[in-house]
Amino acid sequence: MRYAGLMLLGAGVAAVAIGAAAETKGPAGKGQAPATKPATEAPADQVIREKIFARTLTPLAEPVAGGSINWTTGEILAVGEAKVRTADQQGIAMAGRGARLLAARNTVLMRRGIRVGPGGRFTDVKQGQVAVDAVLKGFREVSSVYDPKTQRVRVTLSVPIYGIDSVMTVRGLALERLGRRWYWPKAHQAGKADVVIIDARRCSFVPAVLLQIVTRSGQTVFCCADMPPGRRLVRPPAVYVYMKAAGPDTKSGNVYVKALARAKQVAALAGSPDENLRMLMADKFASPLILNADPLAKPAAGTLVLSAAAEKNLMFHGEARELLTSGKLIVVTDTIFKKK
Repeated sequence: MRYAGLMLLGAGVAAVAIGAAAETKGPAGKGQAPATKPATEAPADQVIREKIFARTLTPLAEPVAGGSINWTTGEILAVGEAKVRTADQQGIAMAGRGARLLAARNTVLMRRGIRVGPGGRFTDVKQGQVAVDAVLKGFREVSSVYDPKTQRVRVTLSVPIYGIDSVMTVRGLALERLGRRWYWPKAHQAGKADVVIIDARRCSFVPAVLLQIVTRSGQTVFCCADMPPGRRLVRPPAVYVYMKAAGPDTKSGNVYVKALARAKQVAALAGSPDENLRMLMADKFASPLILNADPLAKPAAGTLVLSAAAEKNLMFHGEARELLTSGKLIVVTDTIFKKK
């Protein structure tokens, strides 16, 4: 397979001062008060990450051939290595360029295999074939390390999954609305939640580029097509985090441990959130709405099924619709990916 047409175009970042003062003169030539431009509001997912990762939550990373996918930050991390032929500055620099090209190639290949999720398809797929040739834009060099012991240079590149020059921009992603719609309560029935948290631990949840939330009866509560065009495919639909499921194992051979685990399951089915998760989120948000997810009968990437109790709870929180469409959603999973 050829990799012709692979080009590296570094993403230059220009620093722009937000809220800089500008002095203007009035009719009489006197100086007026400085005009201040309001600061741009940070994206919801960025604000959430800054809040919750100051504590114990762990980013959700998936090892794949050629690097890894960081689902929490929404980026592909591709790795390339090259052997240093001559141990001088020129030889190290040449090996660095070779490692960078290998990392870029791996990024393109990883783009091919990334999970799309429900309600979407990549438009560059033609007759079962995916184009490998690409112009790699918007990348960021995370690190370039020379190891004198192995005489190798290792380069790591980062490419965003969402946004301008992202995986979806390069490949093109078509969206469609999914299934029967769930009936949302009206705005005047809204509660006071400021973030939605879905506890998907012990559900074998697998993240994807797109996300859908459904009820046990198959009605669609939320999908990425519900997001406004300004956010759709530009920002991730949720902040995915890893958190180990606490408490006893229902498969334990100890009858007392098993009984305690069953009691915790009953509490979850009744809508009671995990106490450790509740305390952690209550420390970071004014009024977090924590909903429990049910395991899927058949695995489907990017799909969350609300428990019956979670659906009933959501009926009293009409404001959650705006929270979901604006990206104020945290998905907690205990899925561990095997190293490839």
